[in-house]
Amino acid sequence: MTISEEAAKAKFSFCVKEIKRYNDKWKKIIENDINVQLIIKTKSECLNLESDLKVNYLLSGDPDGSLYEIYTVNKDIITDLLVEIEEILIVKTKEETVSTNNSSRNFENKNNLKLPKLELPVFSGDLSAWLSFKEIFINAIDKNYELSETAKLSYLISSLKGDPAKLISGFSISDENYKQAWETLLNRYDDKRNLANSLLSKFINAKPTKPNNQKSILDLLDTYNLAIRNLKSLKFQFNEFVNLILVFIVQEKLDESLRKQWELSLDSEKFPTYDDLVSFIEKHARSIRNANSDHLTSRDCISRNIQSRDMNKYSAKKNTVVHNTVVNKSTRNKCILCSENHPIYKC
Repeated sequence: MTISEEAAKAKFSFCVKEIKRYNDKWKKIIENDINVQLIIKTKSECLNLESDLKVNYLLSGDPDGSLYEIYTVNKDIITDLLVEIEEILIVKTKEETVSTNNSSRNFENKNNLKLPKLELPVFSGDLSAWLSFKEIFINAIDKNYELSETAKLSYLISSLKGDPAKLISGFSISDENYKQAWETLLNRYDDKRNLANSLLSKFINAKPTKPNNQKSILDLLDTYNLAIRNLKSLKFQFNEFVNLILVFIVQEKLDESLRKQWELSLDSEKFPTYDDLVSFIEKHARSIRNANSDHLTSRDCISRNIQSRDMNKYSAKKNTVVHNTVVNKSTRNKCILCSENHPIYKC
């Protein structure tokens, strides 16, 4: 295992510990009066943790296949946690009302208050990332009545790049321009039909799996799961018909060998569900990891045997040379008169 793989494995282990910590922490949070800002902060950190878990698992190489089961279990845990956080966040956002005395707060004091430390996502125009960005920005900034409109516009500008940044680049930073800038952004990107089309495009254009390539399989599943999560947030219903179409689209992205194995695993009497397909693909990915682990182990054994054989040859050759040198030197110094080991002139 290389140094970079060892580092990735250490970071992967840290992510696993953090997931357990966040899962326990969330259980304690929901037992108390939940603060929306705390929920948003937890969600943002969990999203980063989900990404770090996958990246470090892939970078670790997992030479003996022991990390795959840990990866899938913790990926499910963090996914379920994010779904629960999302549900609570929606409820709390609807329940929150602005108290009547908020509007009478002193403007100067309001500007002096700072937003709780939170890394906001950056939106660059990718429609598949818009819903998550909008939700976090609204709850963390737009509905934060501790902030002035000027401060909100500053946060908005700093959270955009590319085309979205150009779209509102003409607005000077002032209280009057915040709502207009935000509405301009909503008019361009907050279109349910375009958002749905973008997510469906992710389905259609997802990269097919490569034969015996675990990374391509995990990437495919992550692409579809993210799109499904966003479509559900748009209030689309996932009935039996949608499930049938979804299974068809995903199985068309499987390589020929994997597709054949999937067909052989099916019961001709019933239609498979999307969850059935996901379970099958994850098992296949696990088998690839285990097979690669066995191959690497065999190759390492062969390499060590070759190295050991070469070292034995070298040691034998070295001992022969030393022995011959000693013998030759001893014979060369032997006296022909008395057979002792000294030159003849000393006899």
